[in-house]
Amino acid sequence: MAPLRRRRVVGLVIVGDELLDGRTRESNSHYLIERLLRLRGAVGSIRIVGDRHQDIVDAIHDAHRESVAVVVTGGLGPTPDDLTREALAGFVGESLFLDEELAEVLVRRYRRRGREMAETNLRQAYRTPSGRSIPNPRGTAPGLLHLHEGVPILLLPGVPAELRSMWEQTGEGVVAPLVKGGAPRALRLRSAGLPESDAAQLVGEIAAAAPALELAFCVTRFGVDILLRTEDEGLDLGAASRPFVDALGEKLYTIGDGGLPEVLAELLWERGESVAVAESCTGGLLGAELSSVPGSSRYFRGGILAYADEVKRRQLGVEAEDLRLHGAVSAEVAEAMARGARERLESDWALAITGIAGPDGGSEEKPVGTVFVALAGAEGAQHRRLSLPGDRAQNREWSVAAALDLLRRHLLARGSSSPKP
Repeated sequence: MAPLRRRRVVGLVIVGDELLDGRTRESNSHYLIERLLRLRGAVGSIRIVGDRHQDIVDAIHDAHRESVAVVVTGGLGPTPDDLTREALAGFVGESLFLDEELAEVLVRRYRRRGREMAETNLRQAYRTPSGRSIPNPRGTAPGLLHLHEGVPILLLPGVPAELRSMWEQTGEGVVAPLVKGGAPRALRLRSAGLPESDAAQLVGEIAAAAPALELAFCVTRFGVDILLRTEDEGLDLGAASRPFVDALGEKLYTIGDGGLPEVLAELLWERGESVAVAESCTGGLLGAELSSVPGSSRYFRGGILAYADEVKRRQLGVEAEDLRLHGAVSAEVAEAMARGARERLESDWALAITGIAGPDGGSEEKPVGTVFVALAGAEGAQHRRLSLPGDRAQNREWSVAAALDLLRRHLLARGSSSPKP
């Protein structure tokens, strides 16, 4: 029988009952895909399995036979249902043994925290004889690297912060040489305020005139990404992207991997200006996005979470008459909230959101999904009315994206730099 020809891709095996019954949202695969794309690598398959020994063995087996590297996440904790180490040992035909050095590292870590280690934590110090441990600087569960038939199998914790740290310190260096160049060259154009169907129509004719490019569309929290891919190593992707960039215009907020908060942070930094927020239906999500960027204290002043009308009046100075005549969900109140936040928090700009996220609270005049976002600056205030079709969580996320984009476009109109291919 001819040897199996593996694709130059990574196989992901993601372990955990909590991922199958809805207790936890899976995010590690998205992170690993993004990291591999930067290397021009790719994920070939993703398998999500529960905490059952044979299911994990089978998933590792299938990923191993079709990939040049396998990454398994989850199931490395101290409890009896953490079975990933045992499954790997079963797959490679070895027996686990207690690594005394690993056990001592665990004991010392607990002592530094002023705690005695429970006996069950020793499960995390077992490994295969042919494998080597991967240090975990963010948690107690070490990872494991096992080379089987020339294919590295990496076991990493399911906790996102731990996985990311271990991947960047160890995993990426192991996998990168095997997958680099296994995916087409790609350029990501990130847009805001543009539905997916409109994005496809906007660039459709341009794509038809560029047969060397393959297009893919992805809906994100902030809008739509357009991925330009090519197998042609001689093609200048920057030059090929210019017609798409021109067509997107102000809807394009960056080229590459940066998100809308990062782009807005750069615009504010280069101008030396600050922003504050006033939020009602989004409950602090706008402030969370603005403060998610390292160094955000340089431009983000803070926010006022004004859910009740009384808080809008007392903390933001919204007039009782505006609330009575127009309602809390209105252009007048949104602009007043923005002006109040700017004045009280002494910022150059202020964003405000008020709306009906759902599922209840709508009316014929203002149905569920009606949201007003407002921006206030030294020259006054402006607003946008949104009619959002999603559920409560989606409507809140889209409201945040619209508010961020409102400020971004206003800053661009005042002369800040725009993305360049």
